[in-house]
Amino acid sequence: TVNRLLILFIFISGNQALAQLPNQSNAIWDNTIYTLKDGMPVPQLTRIYRDVSGTIWGGGQGGLFRFDGYEFTSYTEGLNNTWIRSITGDSSGVIYAGTFGGLAMVRNNKVSVFQLVKDSIKQVDALLLLNEKDMLVSSKDEIWLVRMTGSTWTARKITSLPRKRMTVYNFARDATGKIYVSTNGGVFVYQNDKLQLLD
Repeated sequence: TVNRLLILFIFISGNQALAQLPNQSNAIWDNTIYTLKDGMPVPQLTRIYRDVSGTIWGGGQGGLFRFDGYEFTSYTEGLNNTWIRSITGDSSGVIYAGTFGGLAMVRNNKVSVFQLVKDSIKQVDALLLLNEKDMLVSSKDEIWLVRMTGSTWTARKITSLPRKRMTVYNFARDATGKIYVSTNGGVFVYQNDKLQLLD
C-alpha cells in the first residue's frame, strides 16, 4: 500500500536505481536495486517525483513511469517525446511532465500532450506549480507562466535568462514563497517577473 511505498529512489548508474522500503515486520530498511531486468522501464533515471498519494514517478531518456512499491507502470505511449526533463504534480494527483517535445499530463492514467504558444515552447526543462491553475515552465533560456483553465492552456513569456544557451535545471520555492531558479549560470531569485543572480 501507499504507506509501504518507496521512500528513497537514488540513481546509481546508467541502468540501476536503489529503492528503500520499510520492512513492516521489524521496521528495518530493506534496500532493493531495480534494473531493466527487474522491470524498471527506463535505462537512465534522471527525474523523480513523489505525488500526493505517495506514489513515485520517474523518468529519463526512455519515458515516464510510476512505481507503487511493487510494480512499474509505463506512461510513455502518447508522449510527445520520451526524454523526461521534469516531473511535478498537483493536489488532485494529476502529473505533469516536461519533455524535449513539450508538456505532457497524466490524468486518470491517460497521457495528454499540449502545444503551448504554437511552437514556442517545444522543450520543457523545468516545472513549478504555483497554484492549481498556474505553472512556471522553462524552455531553453526562457521562463513562461502557463495557465490551465479546464482543457484550455495559455502561456505568457515572463522573462529570459541573461545569456543565450543558459538552461534552467530546476525551480524551488521556500516557505516565504520566494522562487529560486537553478541554471548552468548560477542560482537566481525570481520576483516580480524579474531574475536576480544570487551573490
